[in-house]
Amino acid sequence: MASIDDAVYEGPEDFSVTVTGIGAVQGSDTGTATIVDDGSGPGPDPDDDRPSVTISDAGTINEGETANFKVTLSNASESTVQVELGLNLGDTEVGDLGTLEYNTGSGWVAVPNDGVVTVPAG
Repeated sequence: MASIDDAVYEGPEDFSVTVTGIGAVQGSDTGTATIVDDGSGPGPDPDDDRPSVTISDAGTINEGETANFKVTLSNASESTVQVELGLNLGDTEVGDLGTLEYNTGSGWVAVPNDGVVTVPAG
C-alpha cells in the first residue's frame, strides 16, 4: 500500500489492513504500519517533513523606529508547534529597546518570559 509523500509534517500515522477468510478459508488477522515523516524512518534518506525555523535580518533602522524580524517555518504542520524567541542585547543597552513582541495575525503580543511562542497548525 503506497503512502503519499507531501511536505506537511503530520507526525506518526498508524493504519492497518485486516484479512478475513471466506468460505473454506478460516481465520482473520490484522497487519499494522506506521508512516513517519520525522527523519526516523528506514533507509538511507528517510522522509523528514518537520518544519525548520528561520529568521530574517531587520537591517539598519533609525533610533525610535521598529526593527521587524520575519520568522518563517519551512513548511506546514498538522499540529501546533513551538519556537523560542530570545533577545540578545549585543552592545545595545537595555533601556534602548522596548518589549519583544510577535504578531498573532490579529495583533501584537508580548513574547512570554520563557520566550516560547506557540504557532497554530496550518
